[in-house]
Amino acid sequence: MTNKTTRLRLYTILAVMLLTVSLLPTISFAEPSLPEIQLAAKAGYGNAGLVGAANPFTITLSNNGEDFTGEVQVIIKTTDITESMYAAPVTLPKGSRKEIKLDIPIFTIDRKIDIRLVKGKKIINKGKCEFNKLISPESPVIGILCDDANGLRSLNGLKITAGGGGIASQGVYYQYPGGTSYIKSSPAIGPAQADIPAELISLDSKTLPDELKALEGFKILVISNYDTSSLSDKQKKAIGTWVSRGGRLYIGTGTNWKKVYSGLDSQLKPFEISGTDKSQFPETLEKYTEKSVPSSGIDIATGSINEGSTIIEDKDIPLAIKYRIGSGAVIVLTFDPTLEPMVGWNGTPLMWKRLLSEQSYRMGQQMNYYGGSSYYSPYYGGMPDDINQIAGSVPENQTPPINRILILIGVYILIVGPLLYLVLKWRDKRDWSWVIVPAAAFLFLGIIYVAGFKTRFSSAVLNNISFININDNQKIADVRTIMGVFNNKRSKMTMEYSSDIQIQTESSFGYYGHYGYSYSMNGSPEKPVLVSKYTMADPVSYEVYNVPMWSSRVLQANKTIPIKSGLVKSVVINDGTLKLTLNNSLSSDLKDAFIAYGNSFIELGDIPSGRETQLEINLWDTAKYLTVQEFFEKRFNIPGAVQGQKVPTKKLATYRDNFRKQAVINYAMQNLHSNTTGKLNITLFAFNYSNLEYDVKINGGKPKTYNTNLVYENVDYNYQKGSNITIPPGTVKSEFIRTDSNMGKIEEINTPVGFGLRVLDLNQEFNMDFNFAVPEYISPEKFRIKWSTFLMSDAYQFGQKTNQSSQNTPSNTYIYYIYNNSTSKWDEADKDQQFDSKTSSYISNEGIIKVRAAVTPVWQEEILKIPEIELSGVVK
Repeated sequence: MTNKTTRLRLYTILAVMLLTVSLLPTISFAEPSLPEIQLAAKAGYGNAGLVGAANPFTITLSNNGEDFTGEVQVIIKTTDITESMYAAPVTLPKGSRKEIKLDIPIFTIDRKIDIRLVKGKKIINKGKCEFNKLISPESPVIGILCDDANGLRSLNGLKITAGGGGIASQGVYYQYPGGTSYIKSSPAIGPAQADIPAELISLDSKTLPDELKALEGFKILVISNYDTSSLSDKQKKAIGTWVSRGGRLYIGTGTNWKKVYSGLDSQLKPFEISGTDKSQFPETLEKYTEKSVPSSGIDIATGSINEGSTIIEDKDIPLAIKYRIGSGAVIVLTFDPTLEPMVGWNGTPLMWKRLLSEQSYRMGQQMNYYGGSSYYSPYYGGMPDDINQIAGSVPENQTPPINRILILIGVYILIVGPLLYLVLKWRDKRDWSWVIVPAAAFLFLGIIYVAGFKTRFSSAVLNNISFININDNQKIADVRTIMGVFNNKRSKMTMEYSSDIQIQTESSFGYYGHYGYSYSMNGSPEKPVLVSKYTMADPVSYEVYNVPMWSSRVLQANKTIPIKSGLVKSVVINDGTLKLTLNNSLSSDLKDAFIAYGNSFIELGDIPSGRETQLEINLWDTAKYLTVQEFFEKRFNIPGAVQGQKVPTKKLATYRDNFRKQAVINYAMQNLHSNTTGKLNITLFAFNYSNLEYDVKINGGKPKTYNTNLVYENVDYNYQKGSNITIPPGTVKSEFIRTDSNMGKIEEINTPVGFGLRVLDLNQEFNMDFNFAVPEYISPEKFRIKWSTFLMSDAYQFGQKTNQSSQNTPSNTYIYYIYNNSTSKWDEADKDQQFDSKTSSYISNEGIIKVRAAVTPVWQEEILKIPEIELSGVVK
C-alpha cells in the first residue's frame, strides 16, 4: 500500500513538472546588441599618412546610451616590438555626438592603427583606422592652398633636388629582427644630390594644421588663388612659425592678389602690392626654362619689393621675389601660376622645379666642426656626437667635499691611532679601546655620510639645453629646448606641463633629435610592449614605463618669448670694414659672446644687460680666427686637435664645462643656424643661464633644474645700392658636392689651419666638386678662386700650429677646373686665378659657380683645403 502511494505521488509530481515546462514561453537568443557609443575615425590627409611626422586624427563618437566619461586611446607602433599610447579625455552626454582631433606622429610603415574607447580599465568600443598610402620622410611633401587644385597639378610628382627646406632633418630608423637598429640620417657632407618626386597634398581651412608639430611634415607650402581670410588665427600663426623655423612658403599673386593677401599676417606678405598690370608673357621665363613662351598676356602684380631679393625678373619687372624670414623664406610670385596661360604652358613644370629645388634656395650646408667620443672624457678632443648626450648628462656641481672628507679621515686615524693609545695608556684604561674605537668609527662615518648626503639628488632633475633665436622683425625669441629628464623613482616616470607649451616626447621627435621611422623586415610574433602614454589634456601628462631610477629621457620643447628688440642694431660694411652695433636688450647678461661671419669667428666677451657696444672689424685682417676649432682652442683653452692627452684633475671641471659649450655651439651651427651660402650675413652667439620657466612637474614635484642657453641672431650685411664692393676670401662659403665617383673616398678634416678633405682611397683618380653661391644682390664683375693644400704634420704639434714644413714628402697631383655654362664644359684653371672677363659664362642662372679639383692620390696625409673665393661687383 505504501509503495503504491509513493509511486502515485512521484507520477503526479512528474506530470505537474512536464505541464509547467510546456506552458513556459519560448526563449530565443538574439544577436549581441551594438555598443551604445559608436566610434569612427579617419587619419592623415585624404587617408595618406606622413611617416616620421605628426598626422591629424579625427575620431567621431556618437552616444546612444547614458552619459559617458572616459578617454579615447590611439595606439601607435614606435618600433617592431614597442608601442606608445596617445589618449584624450572625453565627456559624452546622452544622445550627443563629438569630434576629437589629435595630432599624432607615425613611426612605422604599419598602415593599421588601433583606436579604442575606455572607461577605467574597461574597453567600451574599439576599432581600426587604416592609411591608404604612407609617404616616406625622404619625399618632399608640398602642401597647397588653392581653390582650384588642378591649377597646380604640375607640382604632383615633380622631381626636385633633395635637401633644403623643412625644419627637422629626416632620418630613417630600420628595426630588424632581434632588436638591431640602424640610423640613416643626413651626414655632415651629404650624399650625391638626387631628384626625388614630390608628394602633393591639397589643403583647405579644415585640413591645414594649426599646430607646428603637424605642419613640420611639409617641406613646402604653396598658396595661390585662395582666400586666406578663411584661415584661423591659430593656423596663420602656425604658418608664420613654420616659415621662421626653416619652411618655404610660395605665394602666387597676380590677378588674385587681394584674395590671397586678405588673411595673411604682415610678415607673410612682405611684397607691398599696389595693383596689377597687363603684360606680355615674360620672355625671361623662356631663358629660365628653355621652353618657348606663349604670346598671350598675363597679369603681373606691381609694388615695392622692400628688403626682398629678385630671383626672376623681366625687363626690371620682378617675377619672383625671395624674402628671408628667420631660418626660412617667403617667395612671392608676382603672377598667378594657377591661371592660364601659365597653367597650360609646357615650361611651368621646369619653372617650378628650379624654384623649388635646393639651388633656388639653400637652407644651409651642415658641417661637422669636430669629431670625438664621449662628452665627459677626461682627455682632450672628447666631444659628443649628439646634443642628447649633453642634455642627458647633469653638470657636476654637486660633488662630495673630497678635501673635507680626507681631513676627517686623517683626524680619525690620528684619534684612534697614537692619540687614543697615549690617552688610554696614561689613564691605564687600554681595555676601553674595544668600545671607543667602534664608537669613533660610527661617529666619523655618520659625519661623512651627512657631508655626502647633501650632494645627493632627492627630487627629479631637469637639464635644459636651449637655443634662442632672436627675431628682430617679429620682436620674438624663438626657443628650442632639448630637455634631459632624470627619473627619481623606480620603473615609472610621469611628467606634467601646460598644454600651452609644445613639448615633443621622446617617441615623438626620436631618440636622435630628429624624426625617424621604423621598418619591420619580417614582423614580430610577439605583442608590442607599451612604453609610454601621452594624455592630451590640461595639464598634459606624459608617462614613461620601465624607466630605471636616475636614468634620463630626452624631450624637445618649443616656445616663443616676446622681446623689445634684436641684439644686433646695425651691420654696415664700408671699404672692407665691418661696423657692428650691439645692444643687449635682454634681462640677463650675455656670456662668452662671439660673432661668426663666413668661415671666421671673432670673440666679443661678455655683454652686460642693457649695454650697447660698437665694433669695427677689418675683414682683410689675416689675424682673425680662421676656423671654429681655432676659436674654440683660444677662447675655451682646449687643444681639441690632440687626442689622448689627459686633462689635469684640477682643471677637469673647467674642461667639462668648456666641452659642453663647444658641443652646444656645434649643434646650433649644424642644425639651427642658417648658413651664409648665397647670402652675406653675420651671426651673433652668446650664452646665458636664465630659467625659461617651462613649469614642468616630474613625478608630482618640481624638479631641480639646470639651464644652458645659447642665444643667437642672424643679421644680413647692409650695402648701399649701386656701390662697388669687394668681398674678401673666406666670407662666401663653398659647398662640397659629394658624387658617386668620390663616395667613400674622402674624409672631412677640420684643423686650426682650416677645413679640408683628406683622401682615403689611393687606388684611382676622382673629382672633388664645390659650389659657390654668389650673393643674390651682387652683380659680379670679377672674382678670384684660390686653392691650397697642407699636411697634417704641419697643422698640429700638440694642438698648436707649426711653421715647419715637411721635406721630401710625396704629394698628390691636382688639376683644377671651373664650369663654363656657355659651353657646358669644364675649363682648366690655375691654382690661384682671377676671372675678370666673361664672368657671366661661369655663373649659372641660379648664381652658382662650380669648381672642381681632379686628384691623382698618392698620399693620405695631404689635405685639400676648401677653396676660397674673392668677389668684386656692384650692389644691385
